[in-house]
Amino acid sequence: MSKYHGYPLELELLITLGSIHPWLIKTAACADKFFTTEQLEDLEQYKHDLHKGSKVKFVLSLIYRVVRKEKVLIFCHNIAPVRLFLELFEMVFGWQRGREVLVLTGDLELFERGKVMDKFEEAGGASRVLLASITACAEGISLTAASRVILLDSEWNPSKTKQAIARAFRPGQQKVVYVYQLLATGTLEEDKYGRTTWKEWVSSMIFSEAFVEDPSRWQAEKIEDDILREMVAEDKSKSYHMIMKNEKASTVVRGKD
Repeated sequence: MSKYHGYPLELELLITLGSIHPWLIKTAACADKFFTTEQLEDLEQYKHDLHKGSKVKFVLSLIYRVVRKEKVLIFCHNIAPVRLFLELFEMVFGWQRGREVLVLTGDLELFERGKVMDKFEEAGGASRVLLASITACAEGISLTAASRVILLDSEWNPSKTKQAIARAFRPGQQKVVYVYQLLATGTLEEDKYGRTTWKEWVSSMIFSEAFVEDPSRWQAEKIEDDILREMVAEDKSKSYHMIMKNEKASTVVRGKD
């Protein structure tokens, strides 16, 4: 940030994309402001490298463990990661778009969005994962077939995150819902999360008559999620090195490449 004098949101976009998977940097229109043509071309060799990108590793590892019994809802603000995950799911699990993996983005007509949601909610259906943009999933949408919610990036507006979580954690849900917000430590992502958490904390302090502890200090003493505990135990590269628990009982995993 101290060396770049352009738009901060461009830098934020590249960090967000790169923390999911380094190849995604190529998809940003502003990438040539930060990298040479040779550097961007070199990234092409890593496109389908499953060992690159801590968030990709986390998502694939989680889905591999739960896919037989549970459905997963994955939210992302940008479209490029959605397209990459479509390719990875096809390569790793042999899934097809429109069957095992569904996509819900803002470019779909309302009628098509309804069809996607109905297919995902269909009991006994083939769908296992729904890739969705937070913007497309506004209030009122029910996706209670999912019992795992993954947030690939963070929002400046915490209400969007709450709305995304509420797609699965809402009246009628019969299962325990686990929520994972993935952050790359030491980057603008962590700073963004800290700022939005602080905003919510200040709001709670203003409107609550009781003292509310700063949520940034809430470390998880015990991992209540058996799947997450298993993943952390098998994490040889120590990519998942900090786990926090927020006031909504969702789990924040901070990762590093």
